[in-house]
Amino acid sequence: MSVSDPIDWIDHADRDIDTVKRCLGGAWPNIDVACFHIQQATEKLVKALLVHSGVKFPRGKEGHDIGICADRLPDGHSCKEEARSFEFATDWTFKYPSEDPLAQDPRPDLAEVVEALARLEAFRGKVLAQIGLERRPVGDPFG
Repeated sequence: MSVSDPIDWIDHADRDIDTVKRCLGGAWPNIDVACFHIQQATEKLVKALLVHSGVKFPRGKEGHDIGICADRLPDGHSCKEEARSFEFATDWTFKYPSEDPLAQDPRPDLAEVVEALARLEAFRGKVLAQIGLERRPVGDPFG
């Protein structure tokens, strides 16, 4: 993957979106893994916008914070506010139970994850339009 090519970021985001769909399909949805990949896809789409805009994205822990990444988009960028609206997904990267379950926010339910996926797919379309790509199906390796 080339970190300087927005299309590579979008292709990797598409894989995350495909994983979310697979996690939610079936008799026993895997909500935790779906949440993780919603965060990952969102982060990658925002980084595609940053790369396309010629803006360095943060590295390390800050690089996974959707709000911090979105804030780096230029003022007036048509996707900036919508990117910021996904800041909630930064906290969806839980991999382990909290050390203090009473201090942990409740995990999203299936309906919240399905809604976030729909919003994410709409955001993906706006990212493609911003970058000047024609619409293509999620995960289309030949798009």
